[in-house]
Parts: sequence; structure tokens; C-alpha cells
Amino acid sequence: MQFNVASALGSLALTASIYGAGPLLLRLRKGPISSKALKWLHIGYTAILAFAFSIYDFSNGYDVSFSPAILWGSIFYWWNRSYFETRNYPPRRQLRIRLIPSCQGRSCLPSSPKRRLKRLRRGR
Repeated sequence: MQFNVASALGSLALTASIYGAGPLLLRLRKGPISSKALKWLHIGYTAILAFAFSIYDFSNGYDVSFSPAILWGSIFYWWNRSYFETRNYPPRRQLRIRLIPSCQGRSCLPSSPKRRLKRLRRGR
């Protein structure tokens, strides 16, 4: 079989549109979606399509490859992730780390950095 540029571009457009249909429909969703749910929706959708394409390729005598699934699944996941992060993700909680080891009966109000350093050097 001879390489044809038009055929390659057509195949590229077809796979991009099929792998991109689910993420585009997901963007029509109103309301927030968690990052874990978004990730698993993309993994499930991409796995189903990869399985369908592998059955089609195998039945027509072509080599089975999961590279397009990994490529388009990753592209559309990151594309949707950036979209949902800027639009409607709930705000993320930030981890706060206390620098005071323990209060030991004293007031736990934060003090100046110089006082904290003195306490740490004295072992309190």
C-alpha cells in the first residue's frame, strides 16, 4: 500500500474528531466537576474507543496500535482540564503547615520570626 497524504490527513481528522467528541460533549455540562471524575471519564471514554478501533483494525487486517488513543486521550484530557480549572472547579484547599512545634501549655498565637528562632534554638 502506498502512502497518500490526503488519506493520512483524513485519518488524522477522523481520529481527532472521534476522540474529541466526548470531551466536547463534556464541556456542555453545567456545574463543577472534580479532577478525579474528569480523569476517570476521560480514561473510560478513551479506553472504549481504543478497544473499538482495535477491533476494527484487527478485523480489517491492520496492525493494532494504542498510540492514537494515548495521544488524543492525553491531549483532550489536558485541554478539558484547563477549561474546567478556569471555569467551574470548586476552589482547592491549600495545605497549611505550622512552624511552631507545640504550644506546651503556652499561648499558640503566632509570634515574630525572631522569637520563633529563639524558641527553636532553646529547644522549646
